[in-house]
Amino acid sequence: MLALLTVSGFLNFGRISVEDIVDAIEDLYSIESTTIDFEQYDQDYESGNFIVDETQTKIGKDFYEVFFNNWTNVKYEESFSVTISEKPLPQLGSRVSVLVNDFNIFEIDLPAKYDIIEEMALYAVESAKQFVVNYEQIQKDLEGSDLKGTGIF
Repeated sequence: MLALLTVSGFLNFGRISVEDIVDAIEDLYSIESTTIDFEQYDQDYESGNFIVDETQTKIGKDFYEVFFNNWTNVKYEESFSVTISEKPLPQLGSRVSVLVNDFNIFEIDLPAKYDIIEEMALYAVESAKQFVVNYEQIQKDLEGSDLKGTGIF
């Protein structure tokens, strides 16, 4: 609001009164702060599970929003990161990729139609969930006693 007062003052070649500036600053600081659930952020940070947004266009942002909204309640034993990246394709839409721990598990060329973006994002969530479950199972199988040895033949 202060910037608007300053701009309007210069456009009208008038002066801004001190009272207007004080009112603008008071309005700025009188905004009620929102409460943030830091416990949820601490749990996500400690578990090491992250979803990284590397999108550039509205198509990618829409894909990320649908993916994120359907992923938030997922809890796994292993820590991992999910990266959603995008490469804009002129006149075709965008190529969106989903990586889990740097493994490219999903890649698709998306048009600018929200219905298709939403459907593919939901499919990507299920693909990522299945990948993580399989990855955890493979890690548990590799830690089994039948695969450990002394290294002597």
